[in-house]
Amino acid sequence: AEKVALRRAMVMAHDRGQEIFIVRKGQAIPAQSPVPPGVVGYDPAFRATQQEHDPARAKALLDTYGYLDRNGDGWRELPDGRALEIGYKYNAGSQSNRQLAELWVKSSAAIGVRVNASAVQFVDLLSDKRVGKFQMAGSAWIADYPDAQNFLQLFYGPNTGQSNEARLRLPQFDLLYRQSQAVPDSPERNALYREMNRLILAYAPWRLGVHRVFNHLQYPWVKGYKKHPILYTNFKYLDLDSAAQKAAAK
Repeated sequence: AEKVALRRAMVMAHDRGQEIFIVRKGQAIPAQSPVPPGVVGYDPAFRATQQEHDPARAKALLDTYGYLDRNGDGWRELPDGRALEIGYKYNAGSQSNRQLAELWVKSSAAIGVRVNASAVQFVDLLSDKRVGKFQMAGSAWIADYPDAQNFLQLFYGPNTGQSNEARLRLPQFDLLYRQSQAVPDSPERNALYREMNRLILAYAPWRLGVHRVFNHLQYPWVKGYKKHPILYTNFKYLDLDSAAQKAAAK
């Protein structure tokens, strides 16, 4: 229970609003579940109030579960009195990831939790995630197919060492996941998805991040362009109206 409390407290301490407006330049919306808008199984009414920014509540939770500053140095210790330090690994080749790491350090320090950020090469970060050689790290996911199952499988216990980077092993979640695989798209399956999302919020293996917003600009003489919600390779469907392009250049 005390480890769950620590994760939930760090989630509430993390200032996601700063990520959106400073790091993302306003081009993102807060995630309410691992399932993004635009895919089957997304619930627009679902709200992750457990992950709202609330440092005071985070401090109270840590106090309740024995994470106290016993020596007065400004940093909390584990309930057994040992030092509490969390390692955060991030991709060294990304400026935005460095900013996100700094935000974690700053947000956690505000509740007395020491986070040490370290930059590693991207290939090494992927390897470390695969074998569980890290405590915290950021990740992003782009759908392979537009269904909530493609996102919820990131928490399925048997996927540990593959897509389940958090290495969550929660029997209740795994049971619901298997049940959802046997049910077609329906209110029944959506109810299973909702309960799976509730378990994720309760145990907090993730701090839900953001759904990023991308802007696409095109000239009026480009024909046949329509951004696919998942795929990127749409150039073969494009055409140019040469006459319109020449007229615009005059």
